[in-house]
Amino acid sequence: MKTYHTEVPAHICPIVADWKGGGAPVVLLTSRSGQLITMDVFANQQTNYNMAIAATSGAGKSFFMNNWIKSYLGIGGQVWVIDAGFSYVKLVELLKGQYIQYGANAQRLCFNPFSKLVHWGSNAGGVDDPSDRADELATLKALHAQMASPSRPLSDVELSFIEEAIMRVLEGEGCEGCPDSVHKVLKSMTDPRARDLARVLASYAKGGMYSHLFNGANNVNCENDFVVLELDGLNEQKQLRSVILLQMQMNIQAVMYKKENRGRRKFVILDEAWDLLSQGGNTAAFFETGARRVRKSGGSMITITQGINDYYDKMRDVGRYLLENAEFVGLLKQKTESIAAFRNNGRIVLSEMEYRLLSSVTKTTEYSEIFMITPFGRGICRLTVPRETQLLFTTNPDELSMIDRVRKEGPKELSIDEAIQCIIAAERAQAGADNPRLA
Repeated sequence: MKTYHTEVPAHICPIVADWKGGGAPVVLLTSRSGQLITMDVFANQQTNYNMAIAATSGAGKSFFMNNWIKSYLGIGGQVWVIDAGFSYVKLVELLKGQYIQYGANAQRLCFNPFSKLVHWGSNAGGVDDPSDRADELATLKALHAQMASPSRPLSDVELSFIEEAIMRVLEGEGCEGCPDSVHKVLKSMTDPRARDLARVLASYAKGGMYSHLFNGANNVNCENDFVVLELDGLNEQKQLRSVILLQMQMNIQAVMYKKENRGRRKFVILDEAWDLLSQGGNTAAFFETGARRVRKSGGSMITITQGINDYYDKMRDVGRYLLENAEFVGLLKQKTESIAAFRNNGRIVLSEMEYRLLSSVTKTTEYSEIFMITPFGRGICRLTVPRETQLLFTTNPDELSMIDRVRKEGPKELSIDEAIQCIIAAERAQAGADNPRLA
């Protein structure tokens, strides 16, 4: 027998363990062998906190993100979600968040971008970094460019006219300005190209079909710790939807920049991003500036699509920018042809072993798997939750129907939590009847 120092066995024993993630234990997952995996994107101090999530339909993207949101809200975070599919209704109700549904409130909402400016006019604190003013002007310019040309990027000359008009409005009206004021300035210019811009902006000026949505005081309140804007009612108005999407980004950034929110973990989440950002136009310029502003305020931007190829094929320039500036990538179950496509195009660089691991990612009724690519390492994680949580996060039509039915059965409509508890109690009673040992 030979005697060793106590630290020696750790170096010579054949111990094999799974990847353990990185950062504080905010989001808790497990490996395939049951080892705990912790995840906190804000532990990455090298570049950014952004994440891209991709998976085929039904693989559990929204389920995973519900769990992610709940985890960060549990430690005092702030989350803003822009969705087009009602994936977060139950979680908003349970956590007493704010749910803004465009379709039901279209005549009451106003998205005037000037009202929410932070670094200009009466809202400016006087000690702003000049780059903050420049970034805010850039987002305001890109927003008006999207109003004018939702399907193609404007030329440098056209953008210069819009910038000049916006600057005149800021100098004269400050935060009291509105798109109608920009329209009037453009219309007053002698250059026919500026007048053409005024003509295409007429829909957003007073008397235009979207006037009520953008002229007046911005009344979209994003102050709640958990805000969801549901854009499902705009599926047939994609040009307008693209403008509202950009304006909501400005609303959110205004809240993120508030002094009282500094130091908090903050997320801007675009679910169904492949659809929301497919319009193109001037969104790439907006998000290039917007993503930088989110990073400067200590926030993370998460985009969710149905496949990595969507970032290139459907979202084009803006998708490419968002993916290339996401330090974290989460890949749930992928179609075989999707993996082959982005492998051939070199859109995600993985080793041969990692491609085999990705091909093995699965989803069952008990858990879903996700292949995480992070600055801390790479590996397969499993998300397993109790039945109560599964019912809260579910998007399964049969389970959603069951929850709605239980809520309305009694004389008084039940809360989402009460309905879930009733379902759990009934399932346990049924399990006890089927198997007396469980009773």
